[in-house]
Parts: sequence; C-alpha cells; structure tokens
Amino acid sequence: MLNTDFDYLETTDAKFRLRIALEIKRAREVKRLSQKDFYQLTGINIARVETGKQHLSVKTLRTICYTLDISMGGLFNCIRI
Repeated sequence: MLNTDFDYLETTDAKFRLRIALEIKRAREVKRLSQKDFYQLTGINIARVETGKQHLSVKTLRTICYTLDISMGGLFNCIRI
C-alpha cells in the first residue's frame, strides 16, 4: 500500500498552480494582452487562471500557451518547486 502525505501534496499542488499562474500572467503581459483582450480571443477568463485558483484542463492550458506563443514544456521549465 502506498503511504502518501496528502497534506503535503495539497500544499505543493497549490504552490505549483500559483507558480504556473504567475508565469502565465508574465507571458500575457509580455504579449501586451489585457485580460479583456485575452478573453475575447479565447473565451477563457484569464483573471481566474492568474490567481491560481482555477484548475486547468490540458485543453485550456494548450489554448493559453498557443495564444501566448509559448510551449507547454517551456511553461513548465520556468516552474521551480
């Protein structure tokens, strides 16, 4: 049986989501897209994503990366836990 510390996983998951959120925000600002412009292009409420509170599906993450002209691998390479 696998013994896992779920509190640890929950804490690190929240930190990971926040780091991804901040990197997405940084990339959006580099592209000089407002949150409103991003929504009009994608239908994604990026403000919710950038707070780190929204869980992202792979499809949503791919759309975000495509719109911001970054690879998913590049996005994750910027994340350090």
